[in-house]
Amino acid sequence: MFFHTVVEDDYTGQGLGGRLTGFALDDTVAEGLPIVTVCTYFAAYVEEHPEYQQHTVPAHHDHLAALQSGDR
Repeated sequence: MFFHTVVEDDYTGQGLGGRLTGFALDDTVAEGLPIVTVCTYFAAYVEEHPEYQQHTVPAHHDHLAALQSGDR
């Protein structure tokens, strides 16, 4: 589950967010895990890269409850 993405201001505009997101999604797919995009950046990235769309599942109540409880 991808719930937040941050690139420090000093590093914005260098494509680091996209590279980080691509690596994370590639690893998730390679592990055979579903992609749950709670983070709007990850959701937009998946929307623009259809190769990941078949691996995504909608965020479920249990996913969001785990975030709220701190069970990451």
